[in-house]
Amino acid sequence: MLSADTAESCGLEWHKRYELIRGICCGLQYLHIECRIVHLDLKPQNILLDGKLVPKIADFGMSRLFGEQCSRIITSHNGGTLGYMAPEYIQNGLISMEADIFSFGVIIIEIVTGYKHRPNSEASLKHFRENVRLDGFQSYTLSVFKLLLLQLTF
Repeated sequence: MLSADTAESCGLEWHKRYELIRGICCGLQYLHIECRIVHLDLKPQNILLDGKLVPKIADFGMSRLFGEQCSRIITSHNGGTLGYMAPEYIQNGLISMEADIFSFGVIIIEIVTGYKHRPNSEASLKHFRENVRLDGFQSYTLSVFKLLLLQLTF
């Protein structure tokens, strides 16, 4: 299972962190484009890692299947995990593939920084500012953002 400190505690190099992000991106692309599925509960606990640290998206209990012509659904039931749920899903019950992209963005931040996102916590913001090291990440920044932009275009 991917955890907020997987990258940090395992001492993963930046290229391996990039491969984790890329693998999740490919999985989301498959779900969104090939299967027309919105996951709706994408978080580190729902990303399993095999023996080679290849990510596999799991736990489809909240997912929705979109028809060919459908791109958005509104629901009155919005379960999920705070901190990973898109604002439009929390506020309006709007389900779209972009909700998964929001969650993916939070996961990217956690993989890159090795720090678990905790919403609405002043202490966590202070800890982030004081302790997160991004040494060596600059060379991967463009590649990570290209992957994210690729996801947003589908």
